[in-house]
Amino acid sequence: MGTWNLDASPSSILVDQLSHLVSPYQLNPLNLSPLRDLLADMLDWKALNAADAIKLYITATNVETGRSRIFARHELTLDALLASACLPQIFQAVVIDGVPYWDGGYMGNPSIWPLIYNCGSRDVIVVEINPLTRKGVPRTAAEITNRLNEITFNASLMREMRAIAFAERLIEADGKHPAVERLKRC
Repeated sequence: MGTWNLDASPSSILVDQLSHLVSPYQLNPLNLSPLRDLLADMLDWKALNAADAIKLYITATNVETGRSRIFARHELTLDALLASACLPQIFQAVVIDGVPYWDGGYMGNPSIWPLIYNCGSRDVIVVEINPLTRKGVPRTAAEITNRLNEITFNASLMREMRAIAFAERLIEADGKHPAVERLKRC
């Protein structure tokens, strides 16, 4: 498919324009969610929760505090999954136990630390969704918005990768430092 995207699609342009004029609370006051219905029908939650060999962590961003919330596989619900993909210009915040959440990419995209501290594997696979680099200067409003989103959603991953690199340097420099002894080499 090459570089095909929805930027020039009339429906995509309309949705983008609407998202700047009205909120999801105004546009969809009943909070109807075809995505919720689709996922509820498609996902086998029993099988997902039974997959003990694979660690799974989903991140959502607490709207009120700006902190990330990590949902481990045993805490994973349809609401947690929807919260982890909740773009606030398109969807109403997903409320879990009285707390509103937005997309986890704002604060952890993905959150690496649970994999380091809670897994025995020496390897972590990160699936890149947004490119870190992109040649050229965005010129249209849609291109600028897309690039800003890419940078924003990659910022937390880059921050965590820098922290991991820093911890590895500490371990190599002085593996006996009290703060270092708690760190797990990845």
